[in-house]
Amino acid sequence: MVSGDSAGGNLTAALLLHLAHPHRDVPSLKLPSRLRAAVLISPWISFDTSSASFTTNRYSDYITVGALQHAASTFMGPAGTSRDQYSEPILAAPEQWTAVATEVCEEVFVWGGGGEILIDRIREFAENVAKGYEAATGGGVEGIMAAEKEMMECGAGWSRGKVVYVETPRASHEEQIMYYTMRVRDCNKRSSFTSIENWVRARL
Repeated sequence: MVSGDSAGGNLTAALLLHLAHPHRDVPSLKLPSRLRAAVLISPWISFDTSSASFTTNRYSDYITVGALQHAASTFMGPAGTSRDQYSEPILAAPEQWTAVATEVCEEVFVWGGGGEILIDRIREFAENVAKGYEAATGGGVEGIMAAEKEMMECGAGWSRGKVVYVETPRASHEEQIMYYTMRVRDCNKRSSFTSIENWVRARL
């Protein structure tokens, strides 16, 4: 399994895309078998800061537009470097995720916080991944599967075939990681924590 949060979610998505569609400047790599699963927590998969959630969630998240713009500039390096699906996975069309499904990774879990400024793009990204996986399997199953119902009790989201998206209402960027880092009492009982833990445990 492979996992990443925030910018690590960006790298996780980029890795999956590279394994299926090798970047022209990076050596290709063929895995002996598909990865069991990938988990992306609050993935920072777009450098755009114009979506509505940057306004609606500006007081419920600790990330600022200025910080993101600085991070994006640092991430991309020298001026003139072109952005693509490897630096901004949101740019990968659903069709590009079809090869990821058939050749690289069996299942994908995406978590987003309903109160984070990145949530609009995270929702869009999860949809793109799901559409690509559905194409690989001949169509997905709409709605929440029985095995995922308990996991989503305190949240929102969907389970479509091999892609699950969970969104915890009002949660900030990588809430569960920040709470754990700051030693918030009983943070491991919050749905943003247990939803990921339960999904991973079911696949080990």
